Amino acid sequence: TNDWVRDHAATLPDGAWVRADRQTRGRGRHGRLWQSLPGNLFATTFVRPRPGEGRAHELGFVAALALREALACHAPRARLSLKWPNDVLLGGAKCAGILLEALPQGCAIGFGVNLVAAPAGTGVAVTALADHIAAPPPAPAAMLAALAESFAAWRSRWGTQGFAAIRAAWLVHATPVGWAASVRIGSEERRGRFAGLAEDGAMLLERDGRVERIHAGDVLAA
Repeated sequence: TNDWVRDHAATLPDGAWVRADRQTRGRGRHGRLWQSLPGNLFATTFVRPRPGEGRAHELGFVAALALREALACHAPRARLSLKWPNDVLLGGAKCAGILLEALPQGCAIGFGVNLVAAPAGTGVAVTALADHIAAPPPAPAAMLAALAESFAAWRSRWGTQGFAAIRAAWLVHATPVGWAASVRIGSEERRGRFAGLAEDGAMLLERDGRVERIHAGDVLAA
């Protein structure tokens, strides 16, 4: 869906959404394969910059808050958390991922949400919404409707109140400070403890009594 938005960005209006019932080339960060299992949500929104909005990378936190809020209509709120930079966890396992890609005309924000099933062989703990609720999970179209409404509201808040308000809200729902984390940056792995979120959105990692700023990397449980 990100590829479709990229190919049509010249004519798409700000805030447009596209959803796929199935994907043959789903991907996550760094071009990794994203297994597009039937019944899950695969969707992308296109964002053109508006006056008063912050830097494009801040949209990842806006998107994560919006997705968590949409999922909280169905999943136990206390079991939902956010992991830097933009994963949504359910019961401590990855339930959804978000992929931001800069385009000449704006930004594509892709959402992959495990509604009915989680893929196997990912190398990380994954789960699906269906594993945590008694009722059937929402259909992808219904989840997208809730997500689009939530994203519009959080984007408006970002535009009027700035990233400080988004950062504060994100930290409320994030993995707790002190959480043991391993950050993979290329072939290097750094182990420490999550120490919060910097004012610019960088992850703070405490290692050996020092706090480092991480601007890009994959975060796993240590």
